[in-house]
Amino acid sequence: MKFLKILIFGMLFFAYTAAISATNINGRFVVMGTNNGKLEVLLQINTNTGSDDMGGATVVIGFNRFALNYSNNPQVNTNYIYYNFNNGNYSPATVTRPAIDKLWLNIDLPFNNSNNGTVVSGTNGWTDVATLFFDIINPADTLKLSWLTTNPYWGIYDANNTTMWSPGTLQNLSYVINNDVTPPEIVSASLLDSAKLEILFSEPMENSSALNISNYSINNGVSVLSGYLSTNQNKITLNTTSHTAGQQYTVSVNNVSDLAGNNLSSNHNSADYVFLSDVTSPQITGITVTSSQSITVKFSERLDPISAKNKNNFSISGNISIISATILPDSMSVKLKTTKQATDIEYTLTVSNIKDRSGNSQAPNPFLSLYRIPKRIKGNGTKNTISNVTAKSWDQNYTPDKTIDGLGMSNPESRWQSARIMPDTIAYDLSENVSMDSLRISFYKGDTGRLYKYSVYSSTDLNDWTPIVEDIWSEESEWTAIEFDSTNGRYMKLVLKESNQSNKASIWEFESFGAISKDNPNQNIVPAAFELSQNYPNPFNPSTKISWQSPVGSHQTLIIYDVLGNEVATLVDEYKPAGSYEVNFNAINLASGIYIYRLTADNYTETKKMVLLK
Repeated sequence: MKFLKILIFGMLFFAYTAAISATNINGRFVVMGTNNGKLEVLLQINTNTGSDDMGGATVVIGFNRFALNYSNNPQVNTNYIYYNFNNGNYSPATVTRPAIDKLWLNIDLPFNNSNNGTVVSGTNGWTDVATLFFDIINPADTLKLSWLTTNPYWGIYDANNTTMWSPGTLQNLSYVINNDVTPPEIVSASLLDSAKLEILFSEPMENSSALNISNYSINNGVSVLSGYLSTNQNKITLNTTSHTAGQQYTVSVNNVSDLAGNNLSSNHNSADYVFLSDVTSPQITGITVTSSQSITVKFSERLDPISAKNKNNFSISGNISIISATILPDSMSVKLKTTKQATDIEYTLTVSNIKDRSGNSQAPNPFLSLYRIPKRIKGNGTKNTISNVTAKSWDQNYTPDKTIDGLGMSNPESRWQSARIMPDTIAYDLSENVSMDSLRISFYKGDTGRLYKYSVYSSTDLNDWTPIVEDIWSEESEWTAIEFDSTNGRYMKLVLKESNQSNKASIWEFESFGAISKDNPNQNIVPAAFELSQNYPNPFNPSTKISWQSPVGSHQTLIIYDVLGNEVATLVDEYKPAGSYEVNFNAINLASGIYIYRLTADNYTETKKMVLLK
């Protein structure tokens, strides 16, 4: 993408009713260009009328938060350059209160009465005030800057903090950069399976031309049947007739344009690729239990939908019935709906005859895995009070606090929406450490088929975050509810990764629940006996949770060993009071195999096995 250098002029006028005449300020932006994903803008100011010595001024500049981001971390020639006036006798400009869509620029301009308000710059022309650098976070969106003059709290002020224009006046300087003259190119083409081709473009593409299958042709007798664009529109996936293993192919693309209307470069409108036969068997990489009636099984690659949706390929011990099996949007996960399972039983899930997109059967076949339903403290369930909500980004009309207003889907506009492409994060403060064992999330448009992949974490101090669930998909309903092992925490963090319909995160409502002991609601529950639980999930990749309980306070150790007895990790080695505990073990740097974990507390020692399967 290239941007032409543009010089854009604008003028702001204000009225000031006093004994002196107000200064008319001529302000303009000079767009210097882009470099390494940054928009460089020079702000210049000049005055030519009036007799007021302003001494100082504050200019508020607004920008399109969907396309641009401004950082206030000072770095030379990176985020801003401020110019001195009159040989350094005046202070350089500074930025204060940078917000998601505006910034306040304080200027110490040497206006004076003797030169009738002209900026003392050594010339009668424009004076360089500040060069600002914005990160371009979405080149496909409109890059726009503007003076903000319509709010009584924004504007230009004199040294006495007197507003120099009347609030509500509508002099508005803005410009739009729409000078993309670079043709898009095909970066690569690769097969996801024998009948699914992925084409990567150098930039986001226009929707209608990219989805017109007549604009694509493949040699050697392969036909294009349909296609869909990625959420950021720079990648299209084509459904085709079958390719032959070992055969080389060429895909040619014509009449497809980018968002600025530039047609695909004639020198880069085709790509060669080879169908290399997939001989790798799909493997189960993990199991996530989200409730007593819902399990998600994760696989190592994209699955054949026919075998993945066949509920008869899954079975659970203890006479538990599989009601349905649904393949999720990533094509690598299957959600099982079951009859109700008990919390005090260890179940065995058996998976058989699942195939990948190339027809390879799972290995091992069948696959058996132990799991259990999350353990929740017995007692009266209670809804936790959320005192504060923060997010990394948001649309100004859809703020984070709207996710706890109780309106939910009843008011479709009462929701949080991120201002940038996922992943994005929203976090909740519960004021104090409380019991947590379940939550409900109302995802925007979840009732009409929009699904989100998300993770949830908890923390007591905002420093160490413990995963509750990772990389699971929401339900196709108004509410998504999950249950998990009882834990204590003050903060919860929701990370939204992707969606099948949108590239921005949005939720209507978030609710957290815990439990209060019936016997002694004001005290933590002291376990009656030592117990080391089976890690969950098991097998796992790459992380798993290990929980235990101790009826007495003591020095406790939790150590991981390999099958040869070598110590590979020490997770706990400290005094702990009586209570229930849980730690997360990440084995990302370890090889697949059987590992042993041993808990020692007081005179109690117990050992269990777990399986790392990569």
